[in-house]
Amino acid sequence: MTHAHKGHQGIVKTKQALRTKVWWPRIDKDAEEFIKHCHACQSLGHGDPPPPLQQHKLPSKPWDRLHMDFSGPFPTGETLFVVIDSYSKFPEVEIMKSTTASAVTNRLDRIFAVHGIPTEIYSDNGPPFASDAVKKFMRNRGINHRLVTPYWPQANGEAESFMKPLGKAVKAAKMEGKDWKEELHGFLLAYRTTPHCTTGVAPSQLLFNREVRTNMPTFVKEGDIDYKILHEQAKISTSEKQSKAQQYTDKRRRARKANIEVGMKVLVKQERKNKFSTVFDPTPLTVTKVNGTKITAARHNLTTTRNVSHFKRFYSKDESADEQECDDSASDVTDDEDNNEQPQDIPRRYPARVRRRPRFLREET
Repeated sequence: MTHAHKGHQGIVKTKQALRTKVWWPRIDKDAEEFIKHCHACQSLGHGDPPPPLQQHKLPSKPWDRLHMDFSGPFPTGETLFVVIDSYSKFPEVEIMKSTTASAVTNRLDRIFAVHGIPTEIYSDNGPPFASDAVKKFMRNRGINHRLVTPYWPQANGEAESFMKPLGKAVKAAKMEGKDWKEELHGFLLAYRTTPHCTTGVAPSQLLFNREVRTNMPTFVKEGDIDYKILHEQAKISTSEKQSKAQQYTDKRRRARKANIEVGMKVLVKQERKNKFSTVFDPTPLTVTKVNGTKITAARHNLTTTRNVSHFKRFYSKDESADEQECDDSASDVTDDEDNNEQPQDIPRRYPARVRRRPRFLREET
């Protein structure tokens, strides 16, 4: 088996190498188990299929749950601070020269002075967001600050999805030779007053319960809009669009529920530093906590928290030996196919030809 797996070829290649030279009962299963427990192949191979998507529950009202993130820095030194309402999809964008904790809390206070204080805010684990100053700021205002799983931006998808049109607007202004800072205001007005693809309603209407005037002509009177019905339609549309998107994404990624439990040995993905870097850190960790798709594993008093798709179960050689002993003890009651000797070459039998007389000859007799 070791010779057939020379060079750490995959399962198919290893099986082909074995079949051309040797044979024994359960040869395919033995090859699969051998490669499954190969330390090098586990460190260099692909990860397990990702888990099914988990959607955030839609808030019951506008400006109740927010998502914030940074876009940049740009070559000119500025960074865009983005805050977006999960219910209405209404964005606030601040141009910042500094991304320190004090600068972030100052801009948040400015935004809260206009729209009020939310109940919950999601952000990544960046230095300003995870700082003690921001934690104190949130605590003093009664805000539940949720830090998403490290290296998993999908958990902060509301902010991430807005970055694409925002970046496009800035790049387009720069390409056309315009001041992107001035063009940013026009983009925000257009984005806020255009029906969102998820809710089917303009973000400004859901947040303000009124029609925001733009340069575009309008023929709808304010009294003709029933905003109670509008909000219900937005909720239904959001639920349907999220459900369809989840089904499509899970099918495309072949998502599957992860089978990782506390106490298991796992490998974690690592950053690629050079051409010799492996996909997964070869040194195993032990899972200490499982919270949905968030996994915490430890090694030498150092803990690592990632999304479950960053981990894969580690199979040791000792575990392989234990499984082999169990398989051998149960081999007496397996099907006869596993215990038969290698079959001898048997001459191929061709089906016998059925000879019939033509119809006109049968009719004459």
